[in-house]
Amino acid sequence: MKLLLPQINNSFDFAQNKVNRLVIENSSEFARVIQKFKNQVDFGESYASLFDDIVEQNFTKLVEIIYSPIEFNINTPLLLNSLHKNLSMETSNEQSFLKTVELKRHIVNYIQDLLYNKDADLLYDDDPDISKVFKMLGVRYNDVYETIVEKLFKFLVASQELGSKEIFLFVNLSDYLSSEEKTTFYKTVLAKNIKIFLIDRNFYERNSLENLTLIDKDLCEL
Repeated sequence: MKLLLPQINNSFDFAQNKVNRLVIENSSEFARVIQKFKNQVDFGESYASLFDDIVEQNFTKLVEIIYSPIEFNINTPLLLNSLHKNLSMETSNEQSFLKTVELKRHIVNYIQDLLYNKDADLLYDDDPDISKVFKMLGVRYNDVYETIVEKLFKFLVASQELGSKEIFLFVNLSDYLSSEEKTTFYKTVLAKNIKIFLIDRNFYERNSLENLTLIDKDLCEL
């Protein structure tokens, strides 16, 4: 998988055993590129191109942007929907089927008792959608972690397992991680074959695990 950006000669190859990082030191250009990424993910506007071999992929469907690792909530609507869908599929497997049937029966009986002798002409489904139970009970991931690295890694692994997104774009992640934390994070995601892309405003230093492209204040690509 490769990511191509307009006006940038270097391509970002996710097949390499490196983390792709783009640093744009020009503040106006940085803001413009971030807005372009946001518009593409949110509204499907054309900007970046994503290829798997020679076949262009749907950038909007495959990419998620994380703007702030501190404010970021691991329980995104997309991830929770994928989680609940996955769990609902397990309600019909061999281990859970009989318990699911019994639970549905209790729900129907409860509704029947609740509606008994009501004057209104009320209807209900006698085969309730059990998947709604997960949302009703607020089934979600634990969002309390000791470090940013742990929090982000848990989110990435969950997203990968559920197939909600394939590429994760981090804005200014380097502002929040020490050199040691970044190395740990890189090694962990690379070991899991998780595709991440960093776009930073500040250079700091180059990590040996990075495929780095630098756009300086004069918009020169280095």
